[in-house]
Amino acid sequence: MIGNTDVAKENLRNLWKKAQFFIDSYKDEVGNNIYQDLVDEFDWFDWGEARHRILFHWGFNNSPMDHEPFGRQLGSGHFREYYNDPDAGIKAEWDFFDRIEALHEERKEALIYEVKKVTGFDRYASTALASIIYDIHMLCDYSGKIKTVNYLPKINFLRDDIIDNGFYVLLLDAYPSPDDLLGQIEEEFKFPYDYDYDIKDKDIMNNHAKHIIQITGKYLPQILGENYYKNVLEEQGLGVNFSNFEQLTDFLDREFERLADKDEDEYEDEQDYESEDE
Repeated sequence: MIGNTDVAKENLRNLWKKAQFFIDSYKDEVGNNIYQDLVDEFDWFDWGEARHRILFHWGFNNSPMDHEPFGRQLGSGHFREYYNDPDAGIKAEWDFFDRIEALHEERKEALIYEVKKVTGFDRYASTALASIIYDIHMLCDYSGKIKTVNYLPKINFLRDDIIDNGFYVLLLDAYPSPDDLLGQIEEEFKFPYDYDYDIKDKDIMNNHAKHIIQITGKYLPQILGENYYKNVLEEQGLGVNFSNFEQLTDFLDREFERLADKDEDEYEDEQDYESEDE
């Protein structure tokens, strides 16, 4: 998408920034420290080596309870705390997950609202676009220097989520026969390696993630430039640059490389500095 007015351009920039905030920040929108609140309420919880990625990095359409790396990180501390009182441990675990699920739903709804406000799309299309934006962030996190990729959703999960909850939903309003283009997208999403956590080669992870980003950047502008979406976007001062369907790909590539060039320790130092400054 491109902004045809200064206001529309600023709205798009703010949408991208807020999307990153909802995923990466362990603060809420008024500055409360969510991580510290969780530690105060559940003193056995610790984010460990995952750091900020222990929260909100399980994927847009995934439950935190179903995100295995999240459960693995929580297990050791929780088990030690309630070794002698398993019934209390079960209650504490469910209370914790209820709290996490509520936080996740709040952030999902906030991102859907921002997408809807900026694009003018209905809830279904806004949710689909929010899913893609969220999952693209996860894929960007698979850049070369990030040391906590094992706390991210599997790349195949992100690929399937972009297809099923992103492209498929958007195509229902954009094309008379959505399955035709969806099949083409699925074919192009295929990668020589069926990625899972048994593959430790960072080059493979990097290339697979970037491949999905590139295919998303190829087809998303095409879909948003059709029928329903084109008219709605124009009413919001937005449009699609038909002369260059690679525009989104180029932008996402720059985001990917920016993260790849940014050392994880440097990122965490910035987060700690911002926390102290506030």
